Amino acid sequence: MNSKHSESSTKVLLITANVGTIFENLDVLMQPWLQEFTKKILDLKPEFIALHMQEIGGKNYKTSMQSVDPFFKKFLSIDVIQQYDKYLIVIDSDFTDDKNFTSLCNVYLIHKNLKDEQVQLYNFDEKYYFNYTSRQIFSGNLNNNHLIYKERYMKSYFPDFQWSRKGFIQTKWRLKNQDIDLVNIHLFHDPSNLVAMTTTPSIYSSNRKRALEYSIEKIKKNSLNDSEQSKFAIFGDFNFRLDLAALINDFSDKQKLVEFKDNNNKLLKVICKDSDKNDVFTIEEKKFKWQYESTIQNVKKQLLKYDIELSLFEEGLYEVERNFPPSYPFMEETEQPDKYMESRCPAWCDRIIMNKNFIKSIESDSECLEYEMIGENICMGDHKPIYLFFKLFEPKIQLNEKAEPKYNNRFLKNGSRFESLNNNEESCVNFNNPK
Repeated sequence: MNSKHSESSTKVLLITANVGTIFENLDVLMQPWLQEFTKKILDLKPEFIALHMQEIGGKNYKTSMQSVDPFFKKFLSIDVIQQYDKYLIVIDSDFTDDKNFTSLCNVYLIHKNLKDEQVQLYNFDEKYYFNYTSRQIFSGNLNNNHLIYKERYMKSYFPDFQWSRKGFIQTKWRLKNQDIDLVNIHLFHDPSNLVAMTTTPSIYSSNRKRALEYSIEKIKKNSLNDSEQSKFAIFGDFNFRLDLAALINDFSDKQKLVEFKDNNNKLLKVICKDSDKNDVFTIEEKKFKWQYESTIQNVKKQLLKYDIELSLFEEGLYEVERNFPPSYPFMEETEQPDKYMESRCPAWCDRIIMNKNFIKSIESDSECLEYEMIGENICMGDHKPIYLFFKLFEPKIQLNEKAEPKYNNRFLKNGSRFESLNNNEESCVNFNNPK
């Protein structure tokens, strides 16, 4: 890569982290979480960092929200963070606003090496970009904040379940003349394993699909010009779960399934056995026990083919090929940081997905493209943070050098390979669209 191309690029780090359990055990989990986060910044040296957090203040937010201030005081005091002399932090922490509270937090850090005119932020009210040169923290009620677009999903998206603080927050940035939308999202979880295992896709998966499709529609509508030209990355806790019906069918014998019901014929527990009548799965509403050594490396390859939720979308949604294990649900014990809890089947809940326009803006330099997990061998709560590191090139490169960025032709779409986005020579970038 020539120096001109390199100088016109921006090193970008996107991170998604569900921090709910961090705030419920701040004395134990905050320090290792911050240490692993810091190590990654020191290693990658990004110029622009976008950290999207879900469940800020913890699952018991009414009592744990008070821990948010000391967390960010510690966060901003870290030496490497102080090299980022401009930042924007928005914390949706007003839990008294029952109709709009999402418990989402967006953190954006801008390195001092980036000039003022190279980073601009969008004002959704007045519909224009301006040079962002501030250090700002907004917390509490964010409903009238013009630097973000925020929505909490309507009850109609999951009518049969308790309404929860799920939603999304969108920001729009211009980095060296490249317009990108960065969206923090938290979709609905699976309340019951017993319900999730009955159909493919599950009713919960269908609810998530509708909510994500709605979110993408809103993101496009907020585009300044042509919505079809928008470049967006959505990263957060999608709560994508595995196809339990297929998983159970493949690893056990349907004819040897044992059900336990209460006096009202309500299903309480299912035990799935193999052909030799050995227990394979024990499943309850909030229990999923697999007679299998469920450590990180053991489950990674076994489960990937059951991760099908993105394949349900007609919208072209792309993801760099995943080599990291399921990000949830990890045990919250420091002695067993790579062991999964027996509450849910391990799944890739925490993701970073993009549309085709966004991936066209990513340089193909394989040394500057990483999609990995943070803290694989450290207790980070029940979710492990996931990051994507890349170089975002400046649009004028295409005009001056008459060259599209190179792509690997090993894309996945509808489960099969297809031609790359251009006819340039193959590079080492590998994206994944598991449709």
